Formats: sequence, C-alpha cells, structure tokens
Amino acid sequence: MTEKKLDRANVEDMLALTPTQEGLLFHYASGRHQEEYVQQLTVRFTGECRMDLLQAAWEEVIRRNEMLRTVYRFELLERPVQIVLKQAGTPIRVADLSDLQHEERKEAIQAERERERRNVPDLETAPLRVVLCKLSDSEGEMIVTWHHILFDGWSNGILLKELLQAYRALSMGASSHEAAGKTRFKEFVRWHQSRDPEAQRLYWQRELADWTERTAIPEQSGGRAVRSAEGPYRRRLPQAEADAAMQLAQSREVTLAALMYGAWGLLLSRYCRTDDVVFGTTVSGRVPHIRGIEEMVGLFINTIPLRTQLGADMPVEQYIQTVNEGLKRREDYEHTALVDIASYSGFNQREPLFDTIVVLENYPLDLKLMQDDLLRIEHYEMTESTHYGITVGIQAFEGIELEIAYDENRYSRSFIERMAGHYRGIIRAMTETPECPLGMVDLITEEERDEIVHRFNQAIVPASGEPVHRLFEKQACLAPGRVAVLCGGKELTYGELNERADRIASELRRKGAAAGDHVAILMERDEHLIAAMLGVLKSGAAYVPIDNGYAPERIAQILEDSGPKLLLAEPDAAERYGYLGKHVNPAEQSFHEEASCSAEPMQASTDAAYILYTSGSTGKPKGVVVEHGNLAAYVKAFQHEFMLTEEDGFLQQASCSFDQFVEEMYPVLLAGGRLVIADKMDVLDQSRLSRLIHGSGVTVVSCSPLLLNELNKQEGWEGVRIFISGGDVLKPEYYDKLLVGAAVYNTYGPTEATVCATYHRCLPGETGSVPIGKPIWNYRAYVLNAAGQLQPLGIPGEICIGGEGVARGYLNRPELTAGSFVQDPFLSGGRLYRTGDVGRWLPDGSIQFLGRADEQIKIRGYRVEPGDVEHHLQTHPSVEAAVVLAADDAYGQKALAAYIQAAGGLVLYTEEIREYLEGRLPLYMVPSHFYAIPEVPRTANGKTDKRALGSIAQPLARRSREDAAMSGTEADIRRAWQAVLKLEDVGLHDHFFDLGGNSILLMQLHGKLEKEHGWGLGIVDLFTYSTVHKLARWIESRYTAYDETVFGGYQTMTERSFARNPLASGIGSVRYHVQSELYRHMQSIAEEHEIAAADVVASVYAYLFGVRSGKNEAVVQMLMDDGEEASPWHVKLDAISGFPDLFAAIAKLRSASDSTRYLYRKALEVPSVKGDLEILPLIGSGELHADAAMLETYELVVAIEEAGAAGQLTVHMKFNDRRLRREAMEELASQSADVLRQLAESRILS
Repeated sequence: MTEKKLDRANVEDMLALTPTQEGLLFHYASGRHQEEYVQQLTVRFTGECRMDLLQAAWEEVIRRNEMLRTVYRFELLERPVQIVLKQAGTPIRVADLSDLQHEERKEAIQAERERERRNVPDLETAPLRVVLCKLSDSEGEMIVTWHHILFDGWSNGILLKELLQAYRALSMGASSHEAAGKTRFKEFVRWHQSRDPEAQRLYWQRELADWTERTAIPEQSGGRAVRSAEGPYRRRLPQAEADAAMQLAQSREVTLAALMYGAWGLLLSRYCRTDDVVFGTTVSGRVPHIRGIEEMVGLFINTIPLRTQLGADMPVEQYIQTVNEGLKRREDYEHTALVDIASYSGFNQREPLFDTIVVLENYPLDLKLMQDDLLRIEHYEMTESTHYGITVGIQAFEGIELEIAYDENRYSRSFIERMAGHYRGIIRAMTETPECPLGMVDLITEEERDEIVHRFNQAIVPASGEPVHRLFEKQACLAPGRVAVLCGGKELTYGELNERADRIASELRRKGAAAGDHVAILMERDEHLIAAMLGVLKSGAAYVPIDNGYAPERIAQILEDSGPKLLLAEPDAAERYGYLGKHVNPAEQSFHEEASCSAEPMQASTDAAYILYTSGSTGKPKGVVVEHGNLAAYVKAFQHEFMLTEEDGFLQQASCSFDQFVEEMYPVLLAGGRLVIADKMDVLDQSRLSRLIHGSGVTVVSCSPLLLNELNKQEGWEGVRIFISGGDVLKPEYYDKLLVGAAVYNTYGPTEATVCATYHRCLPGETGSVPIGKPIWNYRAYVLNAAGQLQPLGIPGEICIGGEGVARGYLNRPELTAGSFVQDPFLSGGRLYRTGDVGRWLPDGSIQFLGRADEQIKIRGYRVEPGDVEHHLQTHPSVEAAVVLAADDAYGQKALAAYIQAAGGLVLYTEEIREYLEGRLPLYMVPSHFYAIPEVPRTANGKTDKRALGSIAQPLARRSREDAAMSGTEADIRRAWQAVLKLEDVGLHDHFFDLGGNSILLMQLHGKLEKEHGWGLGIVDLFTYSTVHKLARWIESRYTAYDETVFGGYQTMTERSFARNPLASGIGSVRYHVQSELYRHMQSIAEEHEIAAADVVASVYAYLFGVRSGKNEAVVQMLMDDGEEASPWHVKLDAISGFPDLFAAIAKLRSASDSTRYLYRKALEVPSVKGDLEILPLIGSGELHADAAMLETYELVVAIEEAGAAGQLTVHMKFNDRRLRREAMEELASQSADVLRQLAESRILS
C-alpha cells in the first residue's frame, strides 16, 4: 500500500487512540527524532526454511490481528484516529542472500537491519514492514520493523507463536483456520475511556507532592554524530548473583521488580546526589477485566514514573519493602497517561518527568518455539529505542540479563559499561547484606578505587620545615641588590625589603607581638604592605590582611573576631574602626633602631602564618587559619609546576584579602624574581597595563577568567610566558589567542587549601567546560558522596582536598571546623577539606568543576554565602524578609539577586537598600538585582519556594528621574551603557555599579566609548564620573563649546515649506525607493565621478535646496564617512555649470580634513537663532536615528540607505513636523526622485 488516500470499502473499523498511542503519535507528527520509537525484531530460523510459506504465514498472522492492519490519520483532525483495514498490503520483502559467503551474509543482514531502521515506518501507509532473508534452504533470518504505536514487546511472543503455527499448517497443506474470536482493541480503548480521571489526578498529585528536582544522569560526552553499530550494551549477571537476587525477593515477599527498581533508584541517588529520585517504569497494561487480552496484539504497555525516597540509615530490606508497597499502591493508577501525570505533578512541563526508564521484560518466548522440528527459532534479538537518555531493559527469565540502550550523543560506551558494573555491584551488595544501611552500599569497584587513590593522586612527601620568610631571607642574602618590588615607579631591592621587614618585626615584638598572636594589617596595596606582611611573619605572629576598601562595618567585624594584638595601619584607622589595641604605622621610618634578625623567634610549621576572612552564612565573616607549613607547601608546589627564576616578574593586582594575593607574592619573591604591583587603574586600562607589563618585565599574570577574557581580546602581551586563571569558571574563548605565545593554566582551590589544589594546562582546540585539572604536588583530591565514599569516574560528588596545603581550620569556629576539616580515609594521618563544590573525575585523572553543593555562590572569584547578605538585608528597619539567590547576568556570569519583602507595606527603593548594604558589606557582596515580593513563598513543607519567586517578583522601585531632555553626549553614553550592561532602563543619574556593572564591564565600556567617539577617556575618568550625566558634562567641558558658526549658516526655504504646529509629534517621515534599473544608472554616474551613489542623491538635494532658497544658494550639513562628524557644504548654483561640478565639490568635501568638521550629535546643544524661513538640513548615508530632540536642531534629516544585494536605494526623510509642512516635504521628495530620473535618462541619451 503506497497511497495515503483510503478506499472506504477497505475500512473495517475506526477507533480512537489510547493516551499512550496519542503521545507516540504526537512525537511522530512533530517530525523530530522520529526514529526514536522504531522497533525491530530479528529472528534466526533453521529447519525447512521456505520463504514462500513464511510469507504466506505472515499474511495469515496479519489477517488474524487487526493492529497489524492499522494505519493512522491525524492531519486536519481534532482528534487522531486509527483505522483498521480489511486488506493491509503490508510490505513483505524477500532478500535472497544464499549465494553470498558467510561473512558477506553477515554484512548484508546488518545492512538490511540498518536500512530498515533508518527508513522510519510511515504511520499513514505502512507502520509495519517485514524482510525475509534467505540464507540457505535450511536457514533464514527475519527482520520485522514497526513503529511502537502498533504493539508492545509482549505481543512479539504472540506473533511468533501464531506465525509458526500458520507456517506448520501451510506446510502440511491444511487450510489456515479463522482467528478464534480475538477481542477487539476497541474494548481496551473503551475501558481506558471509562477510567475516573479525578481519582487518578488525586493519586498522582499526592505521589509527586514536593518533588522539585528532575533526576537526570549528567551527560558523559558521547558526542557521536551518527549512530554506531554497537547497539545496546548487554550484560548477563552471573547465575549465582541472579539466584541470590531472586531468593532475596522471595524471602522478603517482594517482587523481583521491587528489588531491581530499588537498586536503580539507589544508583540514581548516588549519580545525581539526591535522596528523592524519580525514574520511568513500564507496566504491561494487560488488565484482567478484558476477556482474552493475554492473546491480543497491540500497545497495552504504559510508561509511568516511580518515585523512591531514600535515607542513608534505612536498611536495604526496608527500602525494597517500601518500593514494593509503592508498586502495589499505584496498581489502580498505572494506566494514567504520562502527559496527564506531568500536568498533575506541577513540574516544569517543558522537560520530561524523567530521563531514564527501567523496562522489566517478563514476557519470555515460548520455549517450544525454539524446539520445533519443522522450523526452529535459533536466536532472536529485540532492538528498541525511545527518546529517553538511558533505557535499562531487564530480562528476568532463566537468569537476569541487562540490556542498556542509551543516547550516544550524551553518553559514551565506556561510561555505560562502568554504569552497568555499578548497577550490578549494588544488586550484589543488596543481596549479600540486606540489613546494611543504604548509606553503606558502595558504588565503586576495586579497580576504580585503586585508580583514583593511587594513579590520580600521588604520594605525599613531607615538606621542608622552613617558613617562607626564612626562605625570603636567603634570597635577600644571595642578591641584596636585586629588585624585589616595583610599585608606582619605585623600586625596592631584596636587601631594602628585608631591612624594612626586620624593622617592622622588631617594632612589633617591642610592642608585645609573639607566636600565637594576631596582627591586623589595614593598608594600601603597595610596597609597605609587602614589608608589613613579612615583618609580621618575622615577629612570630600571624597577620590578618584586611582590604581597606571594605565597608566600615565589615572591617570592624574582622577586627573584633580576629582579636589582633596590634594593628598595622594609618594613624586614624584605629579610631575609625573602634580598635582599642596597640597601633603601628609601617610607613613611618622611626621604628626602634635595634632590628636584628637574630631576635626572631623559632616557629613551628603548625604555627599560624596568616588568617584570611571569607563570607559566612551567619552574617559574620569567618577566618581561615593558614599555617606556616601550609604556606611553604603551596609555594613549593607552585614552583614545582612553574619553575620561576630571578628573571620572572609577577603581576600583583589582587586584594590582600583574597588568597590570590598569596600566589602573587610569595612564589616569585622566594625565586628571586620581581613583584610588580599594579594599581587598580593599571589593570583596568589595557594600554596602561601593557606599558606596565613591558616596562617592568612581567612574565606571570594571575587573574580572574573575566579579566583573562579582556586580555585575550588585546595584543601586546608578548613578554608574558604564563597566564593563570582561577576563582571562577574558565571558557576556551577566554584564552584561545593567548596560547600563541604563552602557557595558560586553569586552577582551582579554596582559601582553606591555602590557594590552589589543582592545575590544568589549557590546550588549543579545547571546547566546552575547561577542567580544573589534576592535584598539584603534595596535594590530593577526591570526589566523594555524602557518606564519604569515593564517587566513580564521571559521577558528580563533593570535591575534597587533602595534602600539605590544607589549612588548620576556622578561627573561633570549632564546630564549623569539625564539619569541614575531616580525616582523610584514604591516607593515614591525612586531613581533608570538604569544599562544598561539586565536580567529577574525567578519564585522564582531571576534575571537572560542576558547581556548588550548597547555597554558596562565587562572585568574580569571591565566595559569597547568601545567608550573609540576607542577614544584613533583614537588619534594615523597613525589610520584613529577604531571599538572596544566584542569577546569571547578561553575559552568563553569576550575580546576586535579592528578593525583598517590605515591612508594613512600605515602598523600598533600590538606591536606599544598595547604600545600606554598601556600608556593611564588601562591594562584591552587594546584589546586582533587587526585586520586591509581597511575601516569601513557601513549599508545602515550609521551605522557601525559590522556583516561585520569579513569578511574583517585580523590580524594586527606583527614585524618580528626570531623563526626558538628554544632550547628545548623554544619549551616546547612555546607549553605550545599555549595550555593555545589556539593560534598557538606564537613567542619567544611575551609577554604573548600581546597575550591575563591575570592573570588567567598565573595561568594556571604556573600549566601546573610545572606539565609537574617541573622547580620550581614561578608566579613572569612568570611575570618577560614574553616571551618564556626570560623564557627559565632564566630556563636554573638555572641549571648546560649539556655537552656531560650526554650521556655516542656515538653509533658506520658501514660506510655504513651513508650518506652525506646536502640538505635532516633532517627527515626520517621508520615504521613497529608487528601483533597480534607476539605481544601476546612478551607480554608473557615481563610478564615473568617483563618488558614492548616495552622494548623487545628496547632490540632487543640494541643487533643490538652492533652487528653493530663492537665492540659488544651499547650505547643507553633510555627514562624513565615520558617521559621527559632519561638515557644512556651501553650494552656489550661479557658480556651477551642472551636476558634474556638484559631484566634484562633494568629492572634495569628503576628502578634505579641514577644521570645519564637528561632532554632529554634540552640536545638538548649540543654541541656534534661525530665521523664520531657515532650517538646518543634515544628509548622510546609512540609517540615521533621528528623534524629536535631534530634529529640533536638524529640522530635516535625509538618510540615504543603499541595499546593493536587493538592487535598490532608499531615501528616508525625517523632518520636524512642528516647523515643516508634510506636503512640502513630500513635494521635495517627489522633485528629488524626478531629478534623479532625469539624470539617468540624460546619461542614457548621451
């Protein structure tokens, strides 16, 4: 059957579809991935193998089973229908392969299978196809291909049984008997339609209540462009393990399905790091209420979700009992359509409810069919496909066999093989120790354990006990005259730096500093800061660096928590921040004259070296105590990788409160190199940074990925040999150009691991997520689950750091320390830091960073606890409640968003809240986005419903702004802000940083403004003048103010050209097109006179203005090629002989670089005193955005737009309709079009 039009006489019945069929039909009709529900059964026969009889037997089976004679109609119908035909005409093709050799036959059969699978069955004409391959007189292979909408796997056994029965009857010459009154599929459809939808809705709503996160196994980069020939992965469990599983199910009085489903749920729980798992299961659907349903061929199967909720302390046997009870509970609701279940769940319906399904195949082939003496089935193979990522088929007869079909674009074969091993391991563990808690069931195999512990991680070597300041002293003794620090044009040698540090140490000791004490440092980031840090270490104390740009309240909190013995800071700092202890000003030279290194106390590697503060969830920062041994170990690890020498210069640009500062300072000073301190403007201004790097011999730059991205866009970094990125997610496009002349490293590590714990050297051609690398020298890394067990390759878990760099813990936080710093279970005597970061192992031993396990957020490299920000928001007297979440900004980078419930119905303003937080938090912790919410939404169990926030939130109010009247410069700057911030709502008085701007975006803004306007701005100017209005005023004040003389006069027009209509919009428009033939002639004229076609039009307008002036004189403002500058063009018609002279004049005007040019937008503010009959016309090529404000100055703007590909030119006239009459402008447009035609005709005639 090939025609889609049906013969009414051939229609036996017409019926509705079941919900499952409707879902499959929708998927088919969508036209996407139609092959996903193509099924194929391959059967090898031996015996008396006659193709003619086999073909006739098939025809008999098709006659008996109505679903094999069914086609589908859905186009232009309200509801689709399935139509049973009397005669189906099913394609049954015979392929004679008997002449081929054995290997050739195998290849031919495989080719037939592949061809049939690729050729998706047509549901309107032939949903079923059969290929009969003759291999010899005693051997054949049958390939049956159909769309799943026709029938399910159970039906295969029925079909094969009937096929062989018919074959035997035909071979004996007997007439085939009629079908013994098979029940019609319509009965099943009617039964489905009679089900109570309300009861189903209530059940599934209860079953999926409070389920919030889809259970999807992370993709494992299968990445195949085409389907491989490998097919599904198959693995048979050893018989002993299969028997044990069946015995456990029997002894606990549960079904084998409950055990197998439970094991899969546990695997998903570990793979997806959740205790609330939902996956798909299939049910046979053959309800006992329908007579003869066991012998019917059709699609009765249904796929429905199974939810398993696991607890680490729950015993295995209790868990499988719980699963079994759930299966019993849902029996009456197994026929609910999946699309309905999805709607009942309240989950995001743009995604499927689950991504993996488990199919328990309990419909074995009748063994008698494999023992028939006439035609035997030697082998059969079923190939199924769905749109799910992973489908686990379990055949549970004569043992247990797994068949795992998977999306090869998402999962690799090796991953599926490992996953099957983990599934088998879980089943074995559950059967061996059913009393064991679920949390103790281990996924990992011994081979994987050995690989991770011993190959991915190296042995720890006890580090040298010398602290870094002692190692620095050795460099100072070796080369005291070598430059150690460069800062602001000043040089400090190793000898001078060591001497200053000694003086500070002596003064600190004189004032009581000793081992175990803390000394706070609150200073500018300069050479004095470096000396202060070394001086504190030499005194025996530990330093507490505090960024002096922090909010006063934050500084006071750190001072209070760290309890410093002394404060190194400017004289007024102690009073400013309420510090009552002793104070030292390190910039003063009048320290105690005795400054002897011999007075330095002995220090142990376990003594504290420094304390760095990071965000804390309670609203107070927490201090990380890093010991001397940790610091020395990291410096040695850094040197082990990068091999710095005295020739190296390290750029220092990080805040002293950031662990990156440690990386920038110590390795280079201990290698005899130079520390080059850049101020903030040096880093943000690319030209200044380039000069600093070249002039100071910088060879190593460590920075955030965003800054690296900006460097990647520029040239001029030839001297740099190493770029180090850390603190945030790195993308390949951020560094691809830098790889030409330098090595680029992606690094990872929390402050609690001193600085970094893993390195990855980036390679050309990398795509996607850049790994964070492998553990560095004397560090270890693991990916663990919640129970502290190793996660296998590719499976997400918490990244845990071990080795010599793991810090002591948190100052004054013993409980927090105990929870985060734990014993290393894989290394005797070792310690681990639980980072809270989520990652997974890659096959080469690198780690891929995936995100956070908790609420913590990384903002521009800094860790932020949302609870910290929420705490401070809720201290505002007008805030009732607040929720802070991570949000992606317009560039895909993480930002903070605050959702605020105002107290007592008050109106809160963004500016007010931002200013409040800026006085209490570091700037990087102040949210970029503020929203008002009526109340904090809650889930059924009382938790904050974060998914609901977006639907109830409105941007927090901003104070009224008078932005209506903007100058041209303001408009230009505002457009640049909008483009860089990707934000429309930009007010003249909004601060750049208040709108989500940051230092990296400021660099982009600087580049954009300079490229488009060339105003000669510096980054410091953008910091100083941080609103559109302030920056515009400053720019305008830098230049000599324009006056109306820049226009060179005004254009006189006839009186009837003018109107007095003050109520008009201020924007009139007339447009006409120059069609292709005329345009070609214009182009020829333009080429002849070496001008642009647009200038031919401009010359026509200049001519018409001269004619209309009554003086034979025109004054036109011509826009230059850069689109920013204009120049007045004077035309005296009396002085020219024709258009060639006009063309020559305009060519001269464009080529000249005289002083008459001006910024046409800047001129909008020029106060002009025009006569009643005077206007200022502006003519330019391209699209000109003329608004009402612009048309106040330039009453007529003529934009000439060429569309060469379309073969036409458009002239768009915008005019101020408050002064100029539309009729006069239309007449001007018509006249210009006429003159253009005359020019073209005169050229043709000539």
